[in-house]
Amino acid sequence: MEKRIKLIGGINEAGSVHEMLKAFAALKINVLAAAFGHPGDEQIEVKVDWNDSMKWAGFCTRMKEQLPELRDIQEIDWMEWERREKELEIVINNVDEAIITTNHEGLITFCNEKAARALSKDSQAKIRGSHINSYISTQQLDLDALKGEQRNIELVYRRNNKKETALMDVLRIRNELSQSDGYMIIIKDMKKVRKLLHTLSGPRMNTFEDIIGSSRSIKNAINMAHQAASSNSNILLIGESGTGKELFARAIHQSSRRNDGPFITANCAAIPDTLLESELFGYERGAFTGADSSGKQGLFELAVEGTLFLDEIGDMNLHLQAKILRAIQERKIRRVGGITETDINTRIISATNKNLEEMVKNGTFRNDLYFRLNVIPIYVPPLRQRKEDIPMLTEFFLANISREADKPGMRITEGVLDKLMSYDWPGNIRELRNVIERAVYLAVDWIEPRHLMLEAQSYGDALPGIMETAPMVESGKVLPVHLPERVAELERYYLKKAMEAQKSSRGIAKLLGISHTNVVQKIKLYHLDEGENQ
Repeated sequence: MEKRIKLIGGINEAGSVHEMLKAFAALKINVLAAAFGHPGDEQIEVKVDWNDSMKWAGFCTRMKEQLPELRDIQEIDWMEWERREKELEIVINNVDEAIITTNHEGLITFCNEKAARALSKDSQAKIRGSHINSYISTQQLDLDALKGEQRNIELVYRRNNKKETALMDVLRIRNELSQSDGYMIIIKDMKKVRKLLHTLSGPRMNTFEDIIGSSRSIKNAINMAHQAASSNSNILLIGESGTGKELFARAIHQSSRRNDGPFITANCAAIPDTLLESELFGYERGAFTGADSSGKQGLFELAVEGTLFLDEIGDMNLHLQAKILRAIQERKIRRVGGITETDINTRIISATNKNLEEMVKNGTFRNDLYFRLNVIPIYVPPLRQRKEDIPMLTEFFLANISREADKPGMRITEGVLDKLMSYDWPGNIRELRNVIERAVYLAVDWIEPRHLMLEAQSYGDALPGIMETAPMVESGKVLPVHLPERVAELERYYLKKAMEAQKSSRGIAKLLGISHTNVVQKIKLYHLDEGENQ
């Protein structure tokens, strides 16, 4: 059996070490390893193959006879380097990621407990010495082909007869001479990656308390959505553009059992048909010209264990409708250019401002998909059906926008609410917010009815009102105008008006006489693609 011994005395010279090894050999004890202490310590630790017939007291006596300079002999549990290795192993086993090290040939030299559980039912000891590809059966890893460090490689492997997806970093291990000494592979759980991505990049999640209004129609919608949130059924939000359907979707997700998972949105009207399929389902490497060399996950995969919100579902073409239907029915998806299927556990919340029943009759929307999506329909009322909520909404928007505009003391004069209440609001709550935002920036201290510009049908009608608020330097002298800002202001105004009139980016492009790509770029430039509070 193995025994570890510490010898304390003047054994730090080559001759003394040689005498020590001779002493062990004379006692028929093989030295398996030896480690010196720091200079001046005058001690050495040895691991030996112990002679079972030897008594400890007799051993100590014989060793001191052979090595008179020895002051003490102690039996120890672990050598110092073994203790450090054990401590490091405990730390690595408690890291919340799977860690594997291999030599240049790909043979596993170490794996932590997380890696053993992720890749196999085998023990850590059994995994060590095996080739890494014996545990990654669906994707062979060519370590020789890697040049330098490779990060965020998509890893697909099979565990318990189920295909798993993860992200993998492959890092070179270098020794003290900076020479390559093998590889360290870090495998990241995709669910945790998705959750972290959503936490870092996603907007603040809304709750039902963020939906402003006390009218019967909005309260009915909130109550219906609150009940639907506790189920796992698909939900269809029906309502005109600008009524706050995405806000309802976010509140439903936040109140559901999936609130720890990601909330992923896809605007089916804003993404071109040629790109929408790869956005939703992802693609394999080399699937088409320009595809990422490592492939890409789609929104269905990113939303696993969470919610996928399909906005403007009525704008989706029939080909994609068929793929969406199969994904919902089978709970499996296949990437563009792929041959294998991936299991998904994703809740679908869809929204539309179109009459899907009419589209089903006209053959432009699949009947079977409609019934799959319309398990729990929720009608979000337009603003003209809940005008009693306008004062509350106005107060909310005014407080937030005036704070953003550094005009915290902004107030409204008499007649403003009357004007807001008498308007029909074709753009609904989104239009109300835009009107309040415009008025805040045009007014100085008090918002008057003229600042609302509800009658303006074009920017030409509204321009005199804006010019009135611009200060003159002196009578008869030119107005201080920064032309790029004024042009941008005109462009932003026309774009917002077009967005109120048209529901898709193609419709907006046709109305304004510019390209679809130009519309998308300008919407991002002016931050009009950011979700409204309502």
